[in-house]
Order: sequence, then C-alpha cells, then structure tokens
Amino acid sequence: MKNTDLTSPQGPYPVLSIMGFAMLGMFSLGLACAVLLVDPAILTGDPVRGPVLAFTHMVTLGWIGSMLFAGAYLVGPTLAGNALWSLRAPLWHLAFHVPGLTLLVVGLWIKSEPAAGVGGGLLCIGLVLLILNVKITGNIRSLWTPPHLAFQAAMFWLAVTGAVALYMLRNRTTNESPLPAETLIAFHAHYALFGFLTQALLGVSLGMIPRLLDREDLADAPQGFAWTGWILLNAGLVLLFPATIFASPPILLGTGILFALGVCGFVNEVLRMLWRASSTVSWGTITHACGVLLLLGIVVGALIQFPRVTVEGPGEIRVWMQMYIALALLGPFAFIILGSGERVVPVLVWNLRFRPWQDHAEVPPPISLRQAGAGGPVFFSLILAWIYLAIGQIQARPEAIRLGAILFLVAFAWYVVGVSPALLRFLLGVTPRELGKLHT
Repeated sequence: MKNTDLTSPQGPYPVLSIMGFAMLGMFSLGLACAVLLVDPAILTGDPVRGPVLAFTHMVTLGWIGSMLFAGAYLVGPTLAGNALWSLRAPLWHLAFHVPGLTLLVVGLWIKSEPAAGVGGGLLCIGLVLLILNVKITGNIRSLWTPPHLAFQAAMFWLAVTGAVALYMLRNRTTNESPLPAETLIAFHAHYALFGFLTQALLGVSLGMIPRLLDREDLADAPQGFAWTGWILLNAGLVLLFPATIFASPPILLGTGILFALGVCGFVNEVLRMLWRASSTVSWGTITHACGVLLLLGIVVGALIQFPRVTVEGPGEIRVWMQMYIALALLGPFAFIILGSGERVVPVLVWNLRFRPWQDHAEVPPPISLRQAGAGGPVFFSLILAWIYLAIGQIQARPEAIRLGAILFLVAFAWYVVGVSPALLRFLLGVTPRELGKLHT
C-alpha cells in the first residue's frame, strides 16, 4: 500500500501516517481508561507525582495529541487550500513519536530521567517535522481565514510548549533554574492546553463542522465571532507570560477572562453554523458541538473559582489546575474527536478503498461505511462518563472515577461499532461483492 493512496482537491494525503496516529490515539485512550480503573487516585492525589505526570502525557500526547496530528495531516491541507508540502515527513514523525511517547510515559512513571529525556527529545524531533510541514504548507497560499490562522497559531504554541518542556528537562538534569518549577509547569500546562490543544481543536472544528453537516457553503460565510475569538485567545496566551512570571492574581484573572472570551467567540461561530443547518444535524455533529460548549463551561468555571484558590495558597492552586485541566482533557476533547470521527473515518476509508474503483464499477457511498445508530449511545455514554469523572474529582470519590472510566470505554466501544464497517474495509480491503455493476 502506498502512502499517497488518498487524494483530494488539495492533493494526496499521507494516509498510512493518518491511520497510524489515529490508532495510536485510540489505543492511548483505552490505556488511560484502564489506568483509571486500576488507580483512580491519579486524578485526586498529588498532581506532581510521577504516575500523574505520566498519565497526563499519555492523555495529551498519546490520545489527544495523536488524534490532532492525524487531523493536522488530514484537515491542515484543506484549511490551507494547498497540498501537503511533504508526504514522507509524516511517516518520520510517526516513527519518532511512538518510541518517544513510550519512553517519556514509562520514564515519568518509574522516575527515570534519562528515559524521559530521550523520549522527550524524540517527541520534539517529530514535532519539528510536523510544525515545519504544516507551516510551509500554510505559507504557500497564506490564506487569511480563522480556521487556518487558528491552526497555524496552534503550531506556534506547540513549538513554545515543546521548548518549555526541553527547558524543564534540562533543569532537572543540571539542577539549575532561574525560574521555580511551579512557574515552568504553569507555562507548559497552559500553553499546551490553550495554545495548542484548544486552539487546534477549535480551528479544526470551524473547518470540520461544514463537512459534518454536508454544507460546504457555511465555510465561506463571514466569521466575525471566530476572528474576535482568535485575537482574544492569543492575546491571553501572550499575557500569560508576564502574569505567571510576576505571579499577579489581577493579571492572571485578566488572562483567564481573555481565554474565556476567546473560546466564547469560537463557540458562537460553531452555534451559528449549527443554527443555519439545523435540518442536517446528526449525532456526530451534536457530540462535536457539545464538546465545544463543554470546553467553554470548564474555562468559565475555572475562572469563577480562581479568586478563591489564590487566597488558599499554592497547594490549592495545584489541585485546582489539575482538576480543570483533567476535566478539559477527558471531556471536551473526547466529545470533539469522537464526534468528528464518526464522519471522518468512513470518508477516509472510502477514499482509500473505494475511490480507486469508482471509474471501473459502481461503488457504495461513504455513508455505507458507518452505523448511524451508534451515534446516540456514544453521546450519552460520554455525557455520563464526564459527569462521573467530575464528581469523582470534586468530591475525591474513587468509585465515581472508576465508573466514569468504564463509561468512557462504553462510549469508545459504541464508537468502534459505529465505524466498524469502515474499519473492516480498511483492514480487509475491497472484495468483488462490495462493488456494484462494472462499467463497460
């Protein structure tokens, strides 16, 4: 199978890399849920323990990061309106990412700084390949649209996040740092969460919602709310540096307000699209939109709690940060990824397996590669899972966290059922009985 089998108006996609990152992301989600079943205290104990840091990176780089990297290579060219600059770089990225992630997670878990350092270095090499590929692809035409700029900005903040991570590893090795570890952790966590993960997912959402709704015309409409959201969100990210360095609660509060208003701008744009295409909304679209709304709710909730935790001291601030970051990573991002995946995976597999045959025989439409009835169970299982995880963290109840993990696995199982026809065709290929009448 060649790496350029999948094509689009923008050119070929690196299909093997996309599927590789997607499968790694799904595996990481299942592994994270299994870890929560065995040790639910990871979400309620000391947030700077080795297992907690390992679990956090398993979720951010293993689950969400891998899915976003797949999205970068799939949606990035579409947002840029141009073919991907390099089709080989994604395979090299995947080759560095898998061992790097493994070494980083294991190294953090067993407190082996050499293993974690090597893993972090391999991951950074892969990230450099991704950032260069996406940046060069985007700069060919330099489109000025909110989805494209949000995605390009996410790549910049990903580079900043990686640089902070390398600086932290260097400091742990030399035991010399002009900045406290708490400050560096705050930089790393917030640039990763809001600069890269949130901004990339919001940019992808603006690009994906019209395709989920089969309404490409929605992408051409003016997006004033999204422009405002992009400006405010990045202004908050810039302000985060002096706010954290000087540990100024008023400036930190202002930064949080900018984050909330920025996310609100993107949410308004998504809701406008849904309102204009209400007749074609599916469970996948509802799940995706719910994730965007949930992200806004978490940011606002964290903002409301901020004045209280700053009074109670650094220990309470660490717990507060762990709580809202975990609720964001295991809630909105799961909704957005699984909601989009209901449509993306069948289309991806159809282009890979059936498009080469469409000039020779009648082929089924992409919708035939999914089970429409699975969308509802995925949505409701995710809602219940997130509620139980929230209860477990807020009230420090391990049994609630375990139940939430089980429900996440149930949602994931239903998602697999929903895309199972596509997965079967991806693994087994196309046989003559899947094809219709041959063209003469």
